[in-house]
Amino acid sequence: DARAAFRRAEAMCDQQRFAEAVPLFQQALQSLSADSQVPPGVVAEVWAHLGVALQSLDRVPEAIDCYKRAGSLDRSLHVCFANLATLHAYLQEPEKALEYITTALSLDPTNETYQQIRQHFTGGSRPAGSSRDGGRKQGEASDGDRG
Repeated sequence: DARAAFRRAEAMCDQQRFAEAVPLFQQALQSLSADSQVPPGVVAEVWAHLGVALQSLDRVPEAIDCYKRAGSLDRSLHVCFANLATLHAYLQEPEKALEYITTALSLDPTNETYQQIRQHFTGGSRPAGSSRDGGRKQGEASDGDRG
């Protein structure tokens, strides 16, 4: 059952057991893909969570793919675009990073973290989240940033 797999994966993430969470998120996605009645936003959330788990394991290309899939299914997931921005910055791709943080800000214009990240790319200071704050990887938005 997709819901049960997702809940187990979330619990693994809460315990920082990301390697164990990844196959559970993948199982949830496989179950969801078999059901044409599932709203795209639900599938997008699972892709987003899988992206966070992969990012936490430093599996950057796979995390980027997950965030892109999530964003294509649900354009309101601004945190995915912010995470894409910081991952592209990490990969030394400032043009893509600026594009994604601009998208995130268009969805959540008052988000101070996103404003700081954009300022970094347009000539400001170091982006928020560029150091390991509270155990989060570079650019990984906190739950409070989801809106």
